[in-house]
Amino acid sequence: MSSPPLHAATAHASSPRKRTRPSSPPQAHKPKQKRRARVTVHPDETTQVTGQDRYKLPLADADAYYFPDFVDPRTAQRWHDELLNLEEWYQPTLKIYGKPVTQSRKIAAFATDPSLDVNYSGTTVRMSYDYPPLLREIQDLVEAKLDVKFNHVMLNLYENGQIYIGNHRDNRENRVIASLSLGAPRTFILTHDKTPPLASSSSLSSASLPKAAAAKKKTRAARSESATMRPTLPSPPPPSSASGVATVKDDDDHHGDVTDASSRAPPPPQPLVYSHRFTLENGSLVVMQGTMQQHWKHQIPKEKLVTQSRISLTFRQLVF
Repeated sequence: MSSPPLHAATAHASSPRKRTRPSSPPQAHKPKQKRRARVTVHPDETTQVTGQDRYKLPLADADAYYFPDFVDPRTAQRWHDELLNLEEWYQPTLKIYGKPVTQSRKIAAFATDPSLDVNYSGTTVRMSYDYPPLLREIQDLVEAKLDVKFNHVMLNLYENGQIYIGNHRDNRENRVIASLSLGAPRTFILTHDKTPPLASSSSLSSASLPKAAAAKKKTRAARSESATMRPTLPSPPPPSSASGVATVKDDDDHHGDVTDASSRAPPPPQPLVYSHRFTLENGSLVVMQGTMQQHWKHQIPKEKLVTQSRISLTFRQLVF
């Protein structure tokens, strides 16, 4: 039997053998890591509402504002009616003392950053990241008027006066909260954690007021009698102020004294209160910021006479 040709065997031996590489499984897409807002924030990381002193509420240990006519009622009602048709409304299931409870209010939540995660009452909020055009328009308006940026908004639907929210405080990581009311007016109650301090012992009590008034009257009479015994001298003309207008200070102790208008003392500030109750009107805006959530709670109680619905748009500035 003849052997195969040498060149054929050599050619067969020298031909490279093809190697098949094992195919690597396709890599799964890793979801973007969620981030929670931080409680400890440097002042440079946040901006707050300033220059709105005429709307500031006289609350102790708080930085809060109320704008009763932030938008006109007709516009507010139109926004309310359109937002009722959002597809994102749902009723979250909360954990109350370890038991699941369906919340009576419907909510809809939106955020500008897909990595933002918000939890409350043991549930993770179902977040949407595509703003409806109207909601984007409203947030732009709020940011422009307050000069503050927000990255999260939660809508709450109070279908009638039976829907309420109990006394609570928002999470401390909420640096600035601006809540816009659309629809039916509702009562808003703010309560400080502490009771008001007692009046200072140096202040006059109600029993001593008559005695103080009598003493003051006696002093006035003595001054008047002393003035009639002195010779009458012509009084010099009042000096003019920088603006050319002199004002006469008319109080109980210095009749006829002349003082410049620029040196007049400003009116005394309103006394700070430890509880406050008022109505959230249609188109109004409430701002709570700083460390207010550490000292104050707020609520919207039941109101049987309210039959119309209300939507609150709560814009939040979260730093994470």
